[in-house]
Amino acid sequence: MGGLGKTTLIKDVYESQKHVVMRPFILKEFLKSLIMQLNVQSSEKKGAIDFAHGARNTAPIMMGVEALIKELARLLEGRKCLIVLDDLSSIAEWDNIFGSFPKLDSSCRIIVTTREESIAKHCSEKQKNIYKLKVLECKDAQDLFTRKA
Repeated sequence: MGGLGKTTLIKDVYESQKHVVMRPFILKEFLKSLIMQLNVQSSEKKGAIDFAHGARNTAPIMMGVEALIKELARLLEGRKCLIVLDDLSSIAEWDNIFGSFPKLDSSCRIIVTTREESIAKHCSEKQKNIYKLKVLECKDAQDLFTRKA
């Protein structure tokens, strides 16, 4: 259901606009954006952008999908990460994205928001990991509105 605040919740949790991938979903563009964000984080810690550790010294913008997947695996190896996929609209999108990720460390988490319960069920093997937001009661909605206004 739209308008429940899923995207707002995710933005509030992360509190950053610089790590957002916009639609339409294109796997290659998603991977490029993710790798660029990871490289920026590496450069902030090390003082230089880190493309050279892999076998290639190629900027992500020039890489094909397979090279991007290998670079992503290299960058995520041994790291904790939180990946948020907001407003997933199809099972095919999930399959494309999840199929591109290397085997993630057990400390990594992926949060998915979607309007479709069937997509949520496909993304998670465990029902307990699916949280369905409910519409606020009228009084609660008014209270929230007056606090935020």
